[in-house]
Amino acid sequence: MNELPMSTRNIQFFDELYTQESDPWQTYSSPYELEKIRRTLAVAPESQYRRALDIGSGAGAMIEPLREIASSVTAIDGSSVAVQHLRTRFHDEVTIREVVLPPAESLEGPFDLIVMSEVGYYLSPADLTTTREAIVEALAVGGDLILAHCLNETHGLRLGGDEVHRFFGSDSRLTQSVIETHTVDDTTFEICLYNRSR
Repeated sequence: MNELPMSTRNIQFFDELYTQESDPWQTYSSPYELEKIRRTLAVAPESQYRRALDIGSGAGAMIEPLREIASSVTAIDGSSVAVQHLRTRFHDEVTIREVVLPPAESLEGPFDLIVMSEVGYYLSPADLTTTREAIVEALAVGGDLILAHCLNETHGLRLGGDEVHRFFGSDSRLTQSVIETHTVDDTTFEICLYNRSR
């Protein structure tokens, strides 16, 4: 596999992956991915949301579960190839946008639920700072943000999953209410839930 990028602005890495295979991380079939999705949305405190945003949607495995708890779902990804696959799979059922992180424009909130799974540690610290600001700005006051990232050491990434979560938790507008750690097939992931308080 190609060397992991330091920022999602190195989007060619992801385009190559999604050109070779529509679901390179096996998000629709791997026990780890399926359990992570289930656990991630299980921490959502509301049974129904108005608008949900899936950041780094990839192959789209998070979209259907999100549609069960949100009236409207927007999915974004930086890879034009992944976005093309998503549009073919979901047609007009969800809003799909090509957005490279850090976003150059508004994420078009407000959303009352934002989910970001295994995206943050692909960003440089500077890009993560810009991305966090865009996410918090797009999150409605009172809205929920759920982050899920692997904790296993991954070569080529500047940040660990726990560092991404602590960084978001340091924003005074976000209040962390849940932190969970789970292991599937020797791979450990952490889920954090934040609420925008102001």
